[in-house]
Amino acid sequence: VIIDEVHRMNKGIQDALLPQLESGLITMIGATTANPYFSINPAVRSRVHLFEFLPLKQSDITEILLRASKGYTIDYQVLETLSNQSNGDARFALNALELLIASTKDATITVEHLNKLPKSLNISMDKDSDHYHDTLSAFQKSIRGSDVDAALYYLAKLIKVGDLESIERRLLVIAYEDIGLANPALCGRVLNAIEASKRVGLPEGRIPLSVAVIECALSPKSKSAINAIDAALSVVDELPHQTPKYLRLNAVGMDEEDMYDYDNPQSWYQIQYLPDTLRDENFYFPGNRNSAEKAYAENYDKLKKIKRTNQLKKLRKNSLKKLDNN
Repeated sequence: VIIDEVHRMNKGIQDALLPQLESGLITMIGATTANPYFSINPAVRSRVHLFEFLPLKQSDITEILLRASKGYTIDYQVLETLSNQSNGDARFALNALELLIASTKDATITVEHLNKLPKSLNISMDKDSDHYHDTLSAFQKSIRGSDVDAALYYLAKLIKVGDLESIERRLLVIAYEDIGLANPALCGRVLNAIEASKRVGLPEGRIPLSVAVIECALSPKSKSAINAIDAALSVVDELPHQTPKYLRLNAVGMDEEDMYDYDNPQSWYQIQYLPDTLRDENFYFPGNRNSAEKAYAENYDKLKKIKRTNQLKKLRKNSLKKLDNN
């Protein structure tokens, strides 16, 4: 049984094949362009052999075109160009050759004939394919690694397939995840570039996207923000800690002197906001101190030196004493 595009079968239908596979009643050959580790049920996958077919080499494509073009006089450079544009896909190359032959009546097909046809590169990407996600991954890693030219190359690949939505989403993620507090103003500029790109559309939309990518790649980087929230989330996942009573919206059963003092801003910096079980916990660790984050880091260090308390009644009395002394 040969099943083409086997990844399109839902998991229930895939499970229905299990008894026949186990009994040996059928020999199944499934073809897919999707990653089988995501698209095929583990139960089915464990009962079959997986073979990965890699894209053909350019020389292989050229050889296929030579065989297919027997009976025609075609310059070898034409075949090489078609092979290069096919990106390892023999079907794409053969279709291009067929179009080229059908579009000319001359005895010899040359590069001039090829140049008269619209240039077509095989760079289409299915959003469920590994190639698509690999390109997005390379795009972000290139910006993170401050390789402007590589970032622009992957941006161009995504633009060529008209995938503005993924570019825009990924750029926003990069701005906040990889650059963050090292250059917080850039986050707003990236959003402006995205909005400009949406408003004008392609092809002009490529310009603000290029500006954003270049600036992101050349900007100082800091992952302190994402590291901080992930650290906090891991603590929440381990054990939920009760919010201190004096921080709750309705502090039922508390004396007024034990409640949060809205009218004394000076005391706000002395209050302990974390639960007692987490009072010494640190989530934020300043990142790139050679950037805009330096100012945040200095303020953070200053605030961490302040001794915080959960004894609000005592804090209130001390504040009143200071006022009386003044």
